[in-house]
This record gives sequence, C-alpha cells and structure tokens, in this order.
Amino acid sequence: MLSKGWIKKLFKEISTWVEEGIIEPNQADKIKDRYSRQLEYNRLVSSIFILGSILIGAGIILFIASNWQHLGKLVKIGLVFSFVLGFNLLGYHFRFEKSNHPKLGEPLLFLGAISFGAGIWLIAQIFQIPYNYANGFLFWIIGILPVIFLL
Repeated sequence: MLSKGWIKKLFKEISTWVEEGIIEPNQADKIKDRYSRQLEYNRLVSSIFILGSILIGAGIILFIASNWQHLGKLVKIGLVFSFVLGFNLLGYHFRFEKSNHPKLGEPLLFLGAISFGAGIWLIAQIFQIPYNYANGFLFWIIGILPVIFLL
C-alpha cells in the first residue's frame, strides 16, 4: 500500500520527466492512472482489525477452555486444526486473492498464528506430552515463519 505523500511526490516527478522528455505524455497519463487507484494504507483501520483479532482469539481460547473437559480428544484436535486452517485460509484469501478487503487478511493470518501457538500447547496437554515453554515457543516460531514471510 502506498501513502498519498509518496503518490504526490511521484506525480511531481512524472511531470518533471515529461518536461525533460524522459517519458511521453501518454505514458505519464498511464502511470498516473495506475497509481491514483492505489488505496492509502489506513493505520487506524488496521489497528482496529488487529485489536479485534486479538479479542476474538482470546474469546475463542476462553470459550474452548471453559468447555475443554467436556470435549473428546478427537473433537479437541479437530477444533485446533480447523481454527488454524480456517483462519490461515481466510487470511490468505482476503490478503492475496482478489478481494475488496485486503486489510482484513492480516488480522486473520495473525489469528491463525495465535491459533497455531495455542494448538501446540493444547495438543501437548491432550496427549500429556512433557515439554518446556522454550521448546513450545521455538516450534511456534518455526511454524509461523511461512506466514511471516508472506506478509
């Protein structure tokens, strides 16, 4: 996403390029048309989406934790995998596919990363796997590296 300030600076440069004969006026019009359609990166909206994703993630974790003892092992594992897969697929769709909500994709990918981390500890708890927190964080970071590189 490009800021309005950068686009204004580009438009001034384009005018200079036309005057100097570096590009033709029709090329300048095409460049201006292309970059005038770029949306400005709105930090407030992104911040609200990130805050909302944190709250939704906390709510999901609390809801599952309150009903955890009543669920079977297969249901628990299914919930973990469905949340991780669902949030990451939705985040990828909104962030990279042709959609009208690219800013919604990043918080959904963030929720997928939170779900992945929570899933590590929940699966370790389900199967009573001995672990220490440092290894859990290491596995969490290794698991979300592809998502980090996508953003």
